[in-house]
Amino acid sequence: MNQNIQVGADLHSGDGGYSVGTQEKYEEFIKMRNRPTSIIITRKQFERLQEVFEMYDSVDQIVWSEVSTNGIGPTVTIEFDPKQSIKMDITDVECW
Repeated sequence: MNQNIQVGADLHSGDGGYSVGTQEKYEEFIKMRNRPTSIIITRKQFERLQEVFEMYDSVDQIVWSEVSTNGIGPTVTIEFDPKQSIKMDITDVECW
């Protein structure tokens, strides 16, 4: 069994991307993980969020997602669940 585990490890390790970490790299990782994040919301996006909360009394939270796939600016979607999951694109391209 140990031989199978070693074979799997060799197979999936690729070019040797695994390495023993250092305290310095760990502290750098922790610093990056714990850094504050900022989200800029435009007035149009705020108004869309406000509409959702006013329209659906049962919504207590909204999940905000940003993905930058186009190289110009982030695509912003919100997801909420009054009775079934609803996803809405609220990207404001005016700031691009």
